[in-house]
Amino acid sequence: MTIAQHYELQAPGQKDLDKAVQQAASSLPPCKAYIRSIGDFVSRFAGGESFKLLKYLDFICKQYGGSNMLGEEFCSAVAYTDWKLSGTTLPFLRVALCAVQITAPQAQVRNSISRMISKADIDKLKTRKISDDVQTAEALMASAWEATETTGVPLEQFALACGKMQIRLILHLLGKEMKGREQVQYDSMTDIKDKFEADMLQTSHSGKKDAKSTAEPASVKSLADASNPRSIALDMYQHIKIGKHYVACKESMSKVWQLVDVTESSAILVHKPYFTDEERKEVKHSELKTLKEWSQPVPMLVGDSLRASLLPSASATLKSELLKAKAQTSLYEKYLELGDPQVLVSTMHELFSGCKYSKGKLVLLPLGTLQLMPAEKITKNQCTIKMAHVKDQVFVVQPWRVDFVKESGMFSPYWLMKEAAEMDDACMTKQVLKIDELLVTAYVNKKVIEKGTLLLLEPSETDASKKRKTVKK
Repeated sequence: MTIAQHYELQAPGQKDLDKAVQQAASSLPPCKAYIRSIGDFVSRFAGGESFKLLKYLDFICKQYGGSNMLGEEFCSAVAYTDWKLSGTTLPFLRVALCAVQITAPQAQVRNSISRMISKADIDKLKTRKISDDVQTAEALMASAWEATETTGVPLEQFALACGKMQIRLILHLLGKEMKGREQVQYDSMTDIKDKFEADMLQTSHSGKKDAKSTAEPASVKSLADASNPRSIALDMYQHIKIGKHYVACKESMSKVWQLVDVTESSAILVHKPYFTDEERKEVKHSELKTLKEWSQPVPMLVGDSLRASLLPSASATLKSELLKAKAQTSLYEKYLELGDPQVLVSTMHELFSGCKYSKGKLVLLPLGTLQLMPAEKITKNQCTIKMAHVKDQVFVVQPWRVDFVKESGMFSPYWLMKEAAEMDDACMTKQVLKIDELLVTAYVNKKVIEKGTLLLLEPSETDASKKRKTVKK
């Protein structure tokens, strides 16, 4: 934040980030040796001249009480790592990595430097094996940020929920959830998204109360007030304020009373039941000491319009979940209809035909968990399933993973398919299948294959064109 603060203090039209970096370094911070990489991170990923992502990161770290140093190796990796993805530099993922590092529990800190995320972890996030998951995580973070930012909700209300979601996503991708502060494992990124939505809903309902009451200035009592029973009662029981709500300690706590007036002889209280007329009662001044202030929301029936807007039938979430559930069911039922493919696999993740297949009889479907996302946010490396009559949304398939060494996960041959180096070596091709309302890209054998045949997919057009250019040279 120091670099950003120096930058913001510079005169309009004379902004110079390099100068701001030099000014920050002049105070001899512990990170001076690698402050250049921090400056480059601020330049590229802090959210523009408003530094909104940097301020957001600063806020959530303060909420966690995080003060760990990042370290030179981490700063260099998070600033300069190139994921080589078209259309995104993964700004939210980088900010999330910083949040995980700064808020790491003390068990992951040595010599004041956080060791929660290593360069090896960042290198792991670059691998092709989890590239789709990384892009899905970035899309979820970006979508959450956009949704909260466009509502106009103050930063302090949504930042912590967003920060928790980002930290959970990073730890989930790296398999380090039990090393984090929460020590909670999530089955999928969809579960993390659902938890974020629940956190936001709770935040929007609860809001934030200022715990500090504004002190009233001291005043000098007049002779009239000093002799007035009403003034004496209000002065004696200073927790009593007209208009506030109370419960009587001697009564059932289910009745909440509003103090509407204090006269010279009594205090007037009103209770409003849900379905009957209001109740009024007068109590002596001496009974005011038995009133306890009601700190929760005043009991009342929720308004019809609000109740109706929050019913499941009016929820966009329910509609999208129903759409997803139908799609998931269609995909699974089609798989069961086709049956388990007769495919053999090696510990090197090579696929072989387990029997002789006639042309078009071996069909591999992209089994996994479906995530509904806007079509414009999809990257070319993500596996998607389109819907026949919906153009602006698609399903992203989060692959099922398998570990033959640990004997865990789910074996879905689709995800282990490799491309052939040459077109003549390929026996599998991509084919779009219409499954109910879904358009699913499956892998299908394009010719007769014998048992033991190495299953290879036709090379993509990009790879094929590169090879042709190489041959011409």
